[in-house]
Amino acid sequence: MEIRYNRDVKIYKFKIGDYVLKRVEIEKSKLESYWEGPYQVERVLAKGAYIINDNHGSRDLVNGDLLKMYNASNNMIPE
Repeated sequence: MEIRYNRDVKIYKFKIGDYVLKRVEIEKSKLESYWEGPYQVERVLAKGAYIINDNHGSRDLVNGDLLKMYNASNNMIPE
C-alpha cells in the first residue's frame, strides 16, 4: 500500500511569493468552485506545509496537498 501511494503522490513545491488556490473542504454543490483564493505563499515549512495569506492580511497554515498554482489570466474580452 505504501509503495502504491509513494508512486502516485504528487510533490508540490511552491516558493515564497507564489500565488496559489486553496481547496475548500466543505460540501459544495457540483456547480460551485472547490477552490478559493488567490493566496500568496508567505512561508515554506517542513513536510510540505505552507503559511499563506490573502490580500486582507489573513494568514492560514495549509498542507501542500490542498494547494494548486494560481494562473492569472489577463485575457479580457473587450466590449
